Amino acid sequence: MTLHAGSTRVLAWNIQQGGVDRIPRILDAIAQRKPAIITLSEVTGKYLPQLRDGLAEIGLPHIEATCPDEKTNSVLVAASMPIERVDDGIPYDAERWLPVYSPALDLYMLGVHIPGSPDHKWNSDGTGIKGSFRKTRFWYEVTRYAEAMQNERCIIFGDFNTGCNTLDRMPGGDKFECAENLGVLRMAGYRDVHRELDPKGRVYTWWSRSKVTGEELNGFRLDHIFVSAALREGILAVQHHDGVRGLVDDGGLSDHSIVEADLDMVMRALKRSA
Repeated sequence: MTLHAGSTRVLAWNIQQGGVDRIPRILDAIAQRKPAIITLSEVTGKYLPQLRDGLAEIGLPHIEATCPDEKTNSVLVAASMPIERVDDGIPYDAERWLPVYSPALDLYMLGVHIPGSPDHKWNSDGTGIKGSFRKTRFWYEVTRYAEAMQNERCIIFGDFNTGCNTLDRMPGGDKFECAENLGVLRMAGYRDVHRELDPKGRVYTWWSRSKVTGEELNGFRLDHIFVSAALREGILAVQHHDGVRGLVDDGGLSDHSIVEADLDMVMRALKRSA
C-alpha cells in the first residue's frame, strides 16, 4: 500500500514468541511498510535489546515496552516521534497493556494483547485463572479506558483475540467470547478501521492448524486498529499483509498477519472535531 501523502501509518503485529532468530527479517518487514507508529505483541525481554536497536535503525527510536522478565510475552509501542508512558496501569496481565501519549500528535495510544479464552494461568498447586475470566476482566479494562478517552484523539490497537462472530471467523471456527465488547467500543464512538472501509469483507489474520499436519483449518481476524470519533474522518486506507504469516519452521515470520492503517491526523481529524 503506497503511503498517502501527509498521512501517519499505524501498524499492529503479533511477532510470535519474541521473534527469536526471525528478528532481522521481522524488522525488515516493518521497515518495508514505513510506519510512524507500531505496536508489537509477544515481545520478550530476552530479545527486547535487539528489537530496540533495530527499530531505532529503521526510524522508530522512541520505544516503550512492558517486559517484566526474559520470557513473558509482552507489548511494545514504538514511534518516529517522542512518546510518553501514561500512568494508567492495570493490576493483572499488566505486561499485555501499554498506554502511551504522543505530544506532537496530541494522540493517546493503547497497545494491547488481550488474553484468549484458552490462555489459562494455572499455578503448580492447581489454583489459577481460566482464560475466559482473564479475557473478560481484561476487556473490562479496555472498555474502561476507551470510555475515559472517547473525547480524545485515541488509538487502541494490537492483538484482541476477539472479532465479530458473523464476519471475523470462518463458519467452522469456534465462536469468539467477549465479542459484545466490540459493540461497547462502537457505542463509545470508536471505529474498527478495517470495517469502516470494508463493512462486509472477510479478512483473517490468524489461522487454526491441524496438530497432525500443520495444515490451516479456520481463519480468524484477531488483530485490530480502533480509532476514536475524533480520528474517524481521517481513515484513509487499511491493508492486511498475509505474506509474513506462516509456520516459522517453514520460513514464516509469525503466525499472525500485519494490519496497517494510513490516518490523516491533521486536516480531516481537525475538521471532524471542530
